[in-house]
Amino acid sequence: MVCPRCIDAVEQSLSDAGLRQETVRLGEAVLQSPPEQAALEQLEADLRAKGFELIPPGDEQLGAQIKSEIIRFQQQIEAGAAPGLLSDWLSSKLNKNYSYLSGQFTQTSGHTITQFYEKLRTERAKELLALNRLSVGEIALTLGYSSSQHFSARFREQTGLSPTAWRQKGGERRSLDAI
Repeated sequence: MVCPRCIDAVEQSLSDAGLRQETVRLGEAVLQSPPEQAALEQLEADLRAKGFELIPPGDEQLGAQIKSEIIRFQQQIEAGAAPGLLSDWLSSKLNKNYSYLSGQFTQTSGHTITQFYEKLRTERAKELLALNRLSVGEIALTLGYSSSQHFSARFREQTGLSPTAWRQKGGERRSLDAI
């Protein structure tokens, strides 16, 4: 889940399956009681139809938590907060050593935390470029890059195009949960 609409969609799916939740946040839903198998199957089918995936507890759940925290970290940057280093953020939010988190994330997702974070920032940059409200320099600052040159270089590595060329071409975007 990557936005308030996603949370609403998950809450609706839980309700449709007859499940009562305590909380629903980005990447996590806490139920009031363990679900029956039929309700769980209905929930899983409904979530899949909406483009989500039900992740069972365990290491895969940790990967989803890491992704959610990376998204929150980026949201803090875009809100003008200075959350510090991503590694410190993840360690403090998930109460685990960063080396452990990094190893588990790579093992379950097939890419590193840094690779995921760069893909996330690139997709967010594409969104901002498509809106055509900010200059490339303003987008770089909004996303927390040290300079527009650094941003442009990283964007080109991910897409094969400069931000300006991507904006002019109107390239494809992926949803954050598809990264």
